Amino acid sequence: MKIPPNLPAQQAQGVKAYSSPVAKDSASGKTKQDSVSVSTEAHFLSAISKVPDIRQDKVDEIKKAIKDGTYLTDEKLSAAMDNLMQDL
Repeated sequence: MKIPPNLPAQQAQGVKAYSSPVAKDSASGKTKQDSVSVSTEAHFLSAISKVPDIRQDKVDEIKKAIKDGTYLTDEKLSAAMDNLMQDL
């Protein structure tokens, strides 16, 4: 039985805590050790969680280009129109 940490003391009365016995290998008499392994996917998810949602350097670069009037070029508009036509 697991007791949540925020359980009121009145509800926890009468609950006994048990510790797990240490397992021993009968052949060698050595104590067995628990181990934990973390998957590659978990490492990847951990790394992704550290990446910011917004790439501020790119946002600042585009804002500056818009302010300077250099963001929209004929090449970009042509590429956007081509992509739009392909989607239709």
